[in-house]
Amino acid sequence: MKNLSIEIGNRNTKTSEGIIFPSRYTMFKQIGTTVISYNGCDYYIGNGSYDIELNKSKKDFMPLLLSAIAKSTTASDINLVIGTPINQRDTKEEFINKLKDKTFVFEYTNEKEKVQTRLINIHKVEVILEGLGSVKYLPAAAGKRSILIDIGGWTTNVIYISGGKIIDAFTIDKGILSFYKLIKDREEGTGELYSLEEIEDAIKQGYINNYSLEKITIFNTIVKEIKNRRNTKLFDIYFTGGGSTDFQEYIHQIGGTILQDNVFTNVKGNLKIAEEIWNG
Repeated sequence: MKNLSIEIGNRNTKTSEGIIFPSRYTMFKQIGTTVISYNGCDYYIGNGSYDIELNKSKKDFMPLLLSAIAKSTTASDINLVIGTPINQRDTKEEFINKLKDKTFVFEYTNEKEKVQTRLINIHKVEVILEGLGSVKYLPAAAGKRSILIDIGGWTTNVIYISGGKIIDAFTIDKGILSFYKLIKDREEGTGELYSLEEIEDAIKQGYINNYSLEKITIFNTIVKEIKNRRNTKLFDIYFTGGGSTDFQEYIHQIGGTILQDNVFTNVKGNLKIAEEIWNG
């Protein structure tokens, strides 16, 4: 039996085994990519467009989930942990109904075109609110009052902690993909049409450099919503999530600290929480 935590983020899919890949797939043939053949369809993983549906339980997440399992373990019997945004806590039963005590058969083809037929039995399923797992990675030197800010793709999860207890938590519908969308909208205003994925790649490759206004706009919007909730001066501020790396220069300017291994604190911490529940 393998205990495995998976976070199907709006930007990246991550697992507690240190696996990460873009949360995208296409049914158009791609060369040199992993393929999931499931229910009579071939899904080319890591290509295609981002899903703009914010409710994770309503996404067609099975190709990404099966890919994450195949990339992470050779085991057939899985106890599974799934992460979901704080404002989607009501989706827990939907995930459990779709996954618990279910068997999935599929073919997995890796980048070297090696094909494996996989039969996966999912036994226990636990759904953890995003950000909670990262609480376990707050440093011992953290003050008694802390804010943990988890910046993802389309959402940012915020947790307020006082005296070792969570006193408030909420989700902001903004993340690093919101920044890419601002650039996309700006370019469309000049008659240039690009996909969100093209904007992201062009920024990473240095073809788009004039983005500081849009980037600080999204970051300031996130910070403003947090400050509107509670006065941040009374808390130590910690950041995690992949988006924290993208905003790191602004995080340092406001005195925030980025957790070590920030890309994986959520998914690894979620596994710790689930195992505590399963072990009683």
